[in-house]
Amino acid sequence: MFSENALEKFGSFAEDSTPRRVVKLGESWAFRLEVPSNAGVLNVDIRCTFKELGQHAGHKCMRIKCAGNFSPQAGPDTPDRLVKIEKGRFSGNVWFDPELGMM
Repeated sequence: MFSENALEKFGSFAEDSTPRRVVKLGESWAFRLEVPSNAGVLNVDIRCTFKELGQHAGHKCMRIKCAGNFSPQAGPDTPDRLVKIEKGRFSGNVWFDPELGMM
């Protein structure tokens, strides 16, 4: 279901999405990823905002709201492409545990 490359990308999400500076409550940052998928490589543009610091699943975590767009990289459609993406958008929350250094 997942290629080695896809699993590696999912496993590195926290490192890829973490800003290289101190972030204060209410601050935002943006980043771009290229993510392998069954729809081909996706270009993902994400904007994150540090919303709060509080308890989640027994840990003191940062709640980070993320929203963005995704689209397949330009290129020819291939017969092995399982889905077609039009106007791909997403939003949601992630919780980052600073002590453990992971989502």
